[in-house]
Amino acid sequence: MKVVIGNKVYSGEKEPIIVQLFDEDKENIKSMPDKDDLYCSYPESFDEKFIEKTMKKAAELVRK
Repeated sequence: MKVVIGNKVYSGEKEPIIVQLFDEDKENIKSMPDKDDLYCSYPESFDEKFIEKTMKKAAELVRK
């Protein structure tokens, strides 16, 4: 597992990572297509274009 917070990537292979999932997160993850491997939780007030850009950047960081 890798987690991106801001521009920093944390790897579960190097240190423990603990993530608290709420019921909504669990449902969202459960319904993800098998090909998808990134999940983002964010405030509803955030602009979708900003989130898309953030997700793209995170994908680049974790796939280095």
